Amino acid sequence: MSSVVLVGCGGQSSTETTSPAPSSTAPSSTSGVASAPATTIDCAHPSTQIATTVCGDPELSALNQQVGTEYQSTLSAAEDKSAVESAQNDWVENRDECSTAADVRACVLQAYRTRLVELKIAKPGFPALPTNHYTCDDTSKQLTTVFYNDFQPPAAVLTWGSDKAILFQQMMGSGIRYTRDGVEYDEHQGSVQVDFHGTKINCTVA
Repeated sequence: MSSVVLVGCGGQSSTETTSPAPSSTAPSSTSGVASAPATTIDCAHPSTQIATTVCGDPELSALNQQVGTEYQSTLSAAEDKSAVESAQNDWVENRDECSTAADVRACVLQAYRTRLVELKIAKPGFPALPTNHYTCDDTSKQLTTVFYNDFQPPAAVLTWGSDKAILFQQMMGSGIRYTRDGVEYDEHQGSVQVDFHGTKINCTVA
């Protein structure tokens, strides 16, 4: 599996690697499947600010359950279960860091949506979709995208050199726009503008 750059709501980026060495804190199970408390928040006993935020918000609470279900499904199908478990633990830590974000809810929402995409595309047997290539004014790195328009919300994995970010579609009157905190992708009639944490790139679809 590969690394995906997850951008926190504070503008800092951290790389979540989906194939790390097994973590000593990874959930253990004789069947190789992690227990539910490590994957979802127990809303019967919310004990943190993030848990209170999630459990008090119907959309976040639903996403919390979806991530737990998708995680168990991906873990059950994975050959390297320890890598999936460790990546999930890393994600939980990143999600909980949203407690320091200026907009806690927006940060948590982005974290859950991002993890759902990661889990779905990491599942063995998930069909590979076409990779889009671009000709850009900045030739120092290669820009590519893969669009997952059947997801809700529609998503895109944008790769800029060795960095990746998962973006989500925004409604527009014309053209196509995908964003996440710190990253924007805008396309109109074959012309593409990307803002990757302040680096602005102008491209055309190759």
